[in-house]
Amino acid sequence: MSANNKVIAGDYEGLVIIDNTILSVILATKRQAAGIDIPADENDIEIPLDLKHIQSYKVVPSKGDDSQLVDVVFRDGKRSLIQLDSIAYEAFIKKNFNLDSYKQPEKKPIILGEIAEGKEQNSSSSNNSNFVDNKQFIEIRKTTTIGNAKISSNSDDADPFYKKGWFILLALLFIYPIGLILLWKSRRFALAGKVLCSVFLFVLWLPLFMIAVIDKPTKVQTQTQNDITTTQEQQEQKQEEKKIDLASKIADGAIVSYTQKAFPKTYKKWGKQNVETMNKLMPEFALLVASSDKCDIVTEVNLSDNRSTPKKEMVFWAGCKNGERFYMTDNDIKSKEKPISDSEYLAEGRFSGRFETVCAEIAKQSLTHPSTFDYSSFGVDYHMSQAGTVEVILPFEAKNSFNLTIGMEARCYFDSTRGVFDFSIKERR
Repeated sequence: MSANNKVIAGDYEGLVIIDNTILSVILATKRQAAGIDIPADENDIEIPLDLKHIQSYKVVPSKGDDSQLVDVVFRDGKRSLIQLDSIAYEAFIKKNFNLDSYKQPEKKPIILGEIAEGKEQNSSSSNNSNFVDNKQFIEIRKTTTIGNAKISSNSDDADPFYKKGWFILLALLFIYPIGLILLWKSRRFALAGKVLCSVFLFVLWLPLFMIAVIDKPTKVQTQTQNDITTTQEQQEQKQEEKKIDLASKIADGAIVSYTQKAFPKTYKKWGKQNVETMNKLMPEFALLVASSDKCDIVTEVNLSDNRSTPKKEMVFWAGCKNGERFYMTDNDIKSKEKPISDSEYLAEGRFSGRFETVCAEIAKQSLTHPSTFDYSSFGVDYHMSQAGTVEVILPFEAKNSFNLTIGMEARCYFDSTRGVFDFSIKERR
């Protein structure tokens, strides 16, 4: 028998014993001493706490140790508030969870005292016996059901998981804002505990938050820089691959470097530094020409002596296997200009009428009587030489110095860099 198992108040007062799994109340009112085991004698009345003797019961919360308080209504109408330890309570539940019916006691719930006023609370039973001690207070809260019996409990098992203490603590550690909201909404924690926990976790989370905020732009900048670097590397790789492909369109021996031994006149005319520039620009010029759809295979690359001006401007030419010819200055090569073949230049000038217009204007201004100049576009003819120059043959009529109208012919010569570089007029035969 444990000192924790006893009747605290009610119609039956005495000790509670467990004997061979039989739970009974031993009435020993005159001999009871709190916390002391008192052996039963022949004058004691034993009332088993089982379905035969109990009509209904209700579990009420207790504050302090692990003992449990049970409000028991016996079948004879009497009532007692019994304190049981965990072992006795387990035995009590096993004996009574199959109550056929639960009848709410007609008497007032057990409220142990109104401490502020010091009043006694009496049950509404017919004998008006003193039911509880006026120096204790028990709040009856929620009820659950075991079998057909309703049992009041302080347990938080019925609460949603997000209101339980363990979940709130985990949320505070891993999801701080949500955990903080749950903490302050919960009634399980004292105000001082809420304040202390909030401050502590705020101090813990603040440095982590600052590190994340400061580190994020750095990571973004680093990632952006890495992306730019990767893009540049990819572009450079593509350019190298393109150079390899274009190099396959340049015939072996198409580029011949200038040396002082092989080209002494060129060295003397241009100087050593300019010749070195020539040797550097010719392979680049060949790659530009190879990138043109007009050229199938670059067969020859060289300096144009006729179009170049020593120590001022270099003009290079390149010939292709399909007969196309290209001219580019050193500045065009350095700026990676798109190469234009002479056939494209001729087509552009011919179809736009540019060559014809320029040649007609030169012919007109060279006459004795310019106002008598007359020509037809249908008679204009074009020729392109191997050197890449364009010859425009323009027939016309005009008065000569004797005031006679005669047929004449103008010839204009163009190239892609200098425009008109030669002109002549003669009488048609």
